[in-house]
Amino acid sequence: MAAWWELICHHTYSGTPGVVYDQSPGHGSHGEAIGVGAADFAEDGASPGSGAVRIRNDFHQIEVSEGPFWSPCDGLRAEVTVRLESQTAGLGLHASGKWRWLLSNPGCFQFAVIGQGMMASFAHGPGAATRDRIGTDETVQVPYDRWITLGFAHDGLTTLSLSIDGAIVARGRPQRPLAATTGGVVIGNTYSRNYPKYPVVGSIDEVKIWRLTPGRVTARFFNRPMDEATRRCWEEFLQWLQRWREANPDCAEELDRLIAALAADVASRMAAATHDDRFAQVTRSYGALWRTGRMGSPEMAALLGEFAAELSEHGVDPRGDDRQRQLYQSDCYRRLVAEMPSLDCDPGFAAYLESLRSLAPRERG
Repeated sequence: MAAWWELICHHTYSGTPGVVYDQSPGHGSHGEAIGVGAADFAEDGASPGSGAVRIRNDFHQIEVSEGPFWSPCDGLRAEVTVRLESQTAGLGLHASGKWRWLLSNPGCFQFAVIGQGMMASFAHGPGAATRDRIGTDETVQVPYDRWITLGFAHDGLTTLSLSIDGAIVARGRPQRPLAATTGGVVIGNTYSRNYPKYPVVGSIDEVKIWRLTPGRVTARFFNRPMDEATRRCWEEFLQWLQRWREANPDCAEELDRLIAALAADVASRMAAATHDDRFAQVTRSYGALWRTGRMGSPEMAALLGEFAAELSEHGVDPRGDDRQRQLYQSDCYRRLVAEMPSLDCDPGFAAYLESLRSLAPRERG
């Protein structure tokens, strides 16, 4: 089964000074040292031989260009092992050096230390004026002059978090899903090539960035008891679906757009309407039923119905959503359903679909 998170960038700054090699499995996020010379790379970092790069000046940074592993990117995690320097004498720093950027991609995410606090922000879309932000409160003090690992996470749906040395120090809730990143990231400074710049003023030993694994939903869909005939039936259906999309490109584009809009809308409203513990409980129960082949069971129908009722109490009504209605009333959707081959070969899934149909939007009078 596919892992939930995929490592897409892993720098250690060891080896040949000035060469920033990506050690993630895809090796697609090599870095370019901008303004950083060989003398700024040290053999020892958080541990002997681990390597580190020192970034103290305005236009010094490590830049990772856009690559295929940065898209799609509907959830992100990152960890930066860093030693922040308290002594800044002789440096022309902006905002008295209180703002220190760790990671920056202005179209998707930002991660910084502000004084002894920490902040991350996540864009709602390319060029969007609004962002989801999370920061630490006055009880959290980011240490200086020693090695620490600072992290953030956006799970793509319900939870934002910040961490120090693996311990969660702040939690938040996104109002919208994470914007699709245009790829690339600046490490140790702000992304803009213009003033003002906010260098990290310290040394970075290691950077790790993960995205939610593409294809994870499909992998988990098939992670259930299934005989060979049923599996073969699904393979034939997916082949038919691909042919249908190729023969109907306009409809494929319309359905992709409608489904993406529906998913974004539902995700944001679910995030606002549910508590983390309740959502986690429903997710665990749903996963257990699915993995054991009980997706079409009365227990699954009851779980879906109960959760839908809870969402309705908070203004998220799965039976009366305009975006669902737009999808179900689309000529392309109706055409797809009319031409779709039968999935009677998978009776458990057929029963599951019946449970979902009971939650479909009501027709307006």
